[in-house]
Amino acid sequence: MRPNLYFEKSESKLFSLNTKFIHWFNSKLSVRTEFTFGSRRYFFDNDILVFFNQYEKQHLVASFGIDYSLIDEITIFGGFLHTKFQNFRVNYFTLGLKTNYTF
Repeated sequence: MRPNLYFEKSESKLFSLNTKFIHWFNSKLSVRTEFTFGSRRYFFDNDILVFFNQYEKQHLVASFGIDYSLIDEITIFGGFLHTKFQNFRVNYFTLGLKTNYTF
């Protein structure tokens, strides 16, 4: 769980709580879920090392994903993410292949 508290110049406070859960069913299959409740505008994601600085307030994030290892070095993944902002919503699906490249 990751809390986020931001003080704006207008004296308002934005607080959100992010939770992430990953369950490995076996060495080939994992499922991940993520939920963020509350309001946030600026935050740092320390999992992907990205600073988000959107103007609109974000009120909800809900995502679900599955990873399945086809062979040792190739994984197929898919997922869905729903994000609710102050004035709009964003939904998107992902599907792809991941590989580990070692040199």
